[in-house]
Amino acid sequence: MGRRAVALAAPLVLVLSTALSGCTGQVQLRPGPARPAASSEDGFPMHKGDELHAVNDINLVLPERWEALGSDGCLAPPAAAEEADGQHGREDGPVPCPPAAMRLRFNVSEGGSISRADLDSDTGWKRPNVVCPGSVGQVGSAVPALVKREKRDEFELVSGETVEQAAWRLKCEGGAPFETRLWLVPDADVALDVAIVDPAADYDRIARSMDLSRYTP
Repeated sequence: MGRRAVALAAPLVLVLSTALSGCTGQVQLRPGPARPAASSEDGFPMHKGDELHAVNDINLVLPERWEALGSDGCLAPPAAAEEADGQHGREDGPVPCPPAAMRLRFNVSEGGSISRADLDSDTGWKRPNVVCPGSVGQVGSAVPALVKREKRDEFELVSGETVEQAAWRLKCEGGAPFETRLWLVPDADVALDVAIVDPAADYDRIARSMDLSRYTP
């Protein structure tokens, strides 16, 4: 099924209300009224330069200079977005989603691609896009080895769903260790993942901004 991705000039599901004084450049996002779970009094703070974005009726916040690449939920942090823009100028056709981008995935339990068991497993990081940085996009890409599985965490979205997250520290021969991360929303069968984390990118902020009030699995 095709996925729809649009930048929102005005919030459709998320309701904006003033949270802090005008000098802070912050407003408060609150979930839309599509479901009873979305009646939370808590909101999500938007900063100056943030944009509202929607993919397949999942609403979220893109921080300043982040870009949505294509229409299938590829959310690239500034450095990866700049590199992808340069690559697009040199090559014809669509640019692959960068390994440092956050990827929004749907119906993840189908075929056992991502499950809750993965979050507690030393092999839960093994996804087709998680390869050694120097071999991304190559045939026979090098596979990293586990250094450490980080402590699991969870949080609640403004629309009421619980997000469970996990991270793994990996290494490749001759290279510096890097991290790969996974966020899972079991009730919606939706996941976010980053193959190779950019330490300068605030991925958690995007994950925490998700509003699934209008999303139907």
